[in-house]
Amino acid sequence: MSAIPFRGTIDRNVYVRSLRLAGLAPRTLGIILLAAGVWGLVTFSVPSRPATWGAPLFVAILGGYTLLAPYLAARRLFATSATITSPLTGHADDAMFVAETEHGRSNIKWEDFHKAIVDRELVLLFLSGQQFHALPRAFFGSDAEWSQFQDLVRAKVPEKHGQSAVWKTLILWLAIILAVVVAWSFVK
Repeated sequence: MSAIPFRGTIDRNVYVRSLRLAGLAPRTLGIILLAAGVWGLVTFSVPSRPATWGAPLFVAILGGYTLLAPYLAARRLFATSATITSPLTGHADDAMFVAETEHGRSNIKWEDFHKAIVDRELVLLFLSGQQFHALPRAFFGSDAEWSQFQDLVRAKVPEKHGQSAVWKTLILWLAIILAVVVAWSFVK
């Protein structure tokens, strides 16, 4: 197979999508926590007793923060990192993945990747549980190159879906919220 070239620059939207796809920014969890907090404020809080506002307000704020976290992380990263905004060029072939910026070059054998997540518009190649290369569809010159790249990644790197961690986190938080509500009802 000939080398599949890519070229582009990561922007904030791609970075936020990457975090979500990797399961590092669980939108569903944020929505559920925010809704549970608002529901708790409406259902259990007594306006004349501020002490009843604490737990639901905490859950609502935690949900809001979970929803905003990827945007805040992207803003900070793009304000402080020169490497993330550098144009990325490279290629992928049967032997390895090669990525190059003005700051350096990486020649990574396929077996050195921890996992991959392949989506319709984005591929994440993980070097570890938290560090990854994000390659959006826009980095490739044609649909044929994009499709070849996706097929190559699927053939060379174990594909794992990032959503399982999100569901484990969601279940854990729901259990914690349920325990707090039950304990709160006994104290009330």
